[in-house]
Amino acid sequence: MAPSPEDPTVRFRAELLRDRMFYYVQIPEKVTKRLEPFARSGRVSVKGTVGGEAYLGTFLPAGKGRQVLVLNADVRRRAALTVGEAVSLQLAPCAPDLVLVPEDLAARLKAAGLRKTFDALAPSHRKAYLRYLDTAKSPVTRARYLDRVLSRLKGEEPEKRASTSGRKAGWRCPACARWFLREDAPHPCDPVPLSVPFEKRGPEVFALFERVKALLETHGKVTVQVGRDSVALAGRRRLLDVLPRRAWLDLGFWLPRRLEHPRFRRVVTVGMSLHVHFVRVTHESDLDEELRAWLAEAWAHGAPPPDEVASTGWNRPVEDSFFEGLEAL
Repeated sequence: MAPSPEDPTVRFRAELLRDRMFYYVQIPEKVTKRLEPFARSGRVSVKGTVGGEAYLGTFLPAGKGRQVLVLNADVRRRAALTVGEAVSLQLAPCAPDLVLVPEDLAARLKAAGLRKTFDALAPSHRKAYLRYLDTAKSPVTRARYLDRVLSRLKGEEPEKRASTSGRKAGWRCPACARWFLREDAPHPCDPVPLSVPFEKRGPEVFALFERVKALLETHGKVTVQVGRDSVALAGRRRLLDVLPRRAWLDLGFWLPRRLEHPRFRRVVTVGMSLHVHFVRVTHESDLDEELRAWLAEAWAHGAPPPDEVASTGWNRPVEDSFFEGLEAL
């Protein structure tokens, strides 16, 4: 059904697809053209229903004028969606900072008298909480995450959970006094040669690394931290992870905000204001302006001295224990 000029709502059906980390639907060309006046940098924020369930998302550019809509685990569960199934969507453009609170969180916020506290947060912080809840893979885990969210909103200290991995909770090097999460973590007291992570990799892979490093160094000096199978480039803090593969590099950009883009193979949330975005680089042509902009943002976040770092608005330190259960790097 075509919308009237006064009504920007669009209705269409599309197949649910999966591409490694993302579940998504492709937006029909006529829908893309219809909502083009509402686009910002090729993106359109939308709200409505997916499979009859309320949903808030963004049409993302996918190249050659195409757009996709990523469907998170929560709406897939509520609408009982499966890959290959045709999905009915009814959507309308909305403000980019709109946040749709899921029913279980809304109920818990109301019962605890915290809805005003939650609504007073910046949209990016509210969305960060929702993304954290979406990482739960079972109702039991989600209930535990809801408890943590409410504790955080109350200003309480996050719960401390005993490690079940058999590893030490932390280790301090007796030589340099630096603290590490794992005893086997690489550090300057036991340096690893740069050649080690590039063993059995082609010379073109190392050449790509050198090119990436040179691009980052156009912004300033970086420190190279070499591990057994990866390399980290750092300023005042970590900027970029480089994972050498057989014929390519996987790059992990450490950014203060979470981005959605088809080029990201996965995005790992480390903290409320810290997200690692992984991109595959196979040829030097992949080091385009878009990727260089992500490099610049990683540098701006991690390299300047403390008095030059822009505030994220998050006014309390993030404890690692609050994010237990997120995908490990």
